[in-house]
Amino acid sequence: MKTRSPSSASRMEAPRPLGRIAVSPNATGVLTRYDLALALCRHSYGDWGDVSNREAEENEQAVRIGAAVYSRYRSSEGIRFVVYTPAERRETFVVLSTEV
Repeated sequence: MKTRSPSSASRMEAPRPLGRIAVSPNATGVLTRYDLALALCRHSYGDWGDVSNREAEENEQAVRIGAAVYSRYRSSEGIRFVVYTPAERRETFVVLSTEV
C-alpha cells in the first residue's frame, strides 16, 4: 500500500468536519501530539494515508454520500494506527491498528 495524495478537487475543498476527537488509551500512550495532529489534518483533507486505491475510492464515495471514512497512517516511530470518522461526523476515533 502506498500513501495516496488527495485528488486535486479534494485539495481545493475545506477540511471535512471531524467532531470530537477520541484517542484510545493505547494510542495516547505511544503516538506523539505531532503524529496525531498530522494524521487528523490529513484525514480531514481527504489524504487517506496507507490505504489501497480501492479503499481510497470507497472513502471518496463515502464523502460524497455522507458515509463513514477511515484512514491508516504510520507514526514517526513507524507505529501503525487508524483514524475513523462515522457518517454522523460527531466524533473521530484514533486507535492503533492492533486494536481494530
